Amino acid sequence: NGFCVRVFSVVPEMAILRLEAWESDSYGKDDFVGQACFPVCEMKIGLRALTLKSRSGEPLPSTLLCSIHKQEPQKALLSDL
Repeated sequence: NGFCVRVFSVVPEMAILRLEAWESDSYGKDDFVGQACFPVCEMKIGLRALTLKSRSGEPLPSTLLCSIHKQEPQKALLSDL
């Protein structure tokens, strides 16, 4: 189960990526597992194990394995903002 995140920002130096992990449960409500927030400009490309935190910001014993790729935004997309 993969997902693709696209980031559009007027001030790229201030863009922050927030990821949430949820456990899907067919018998009840989905459960929050953890979250991670990172400045986009500081993220390194490649495979990364991101430490998850609770809603209150406490570190959890869970990580999210992500493959990070970056590309420059297309001018046509920026003009739509």
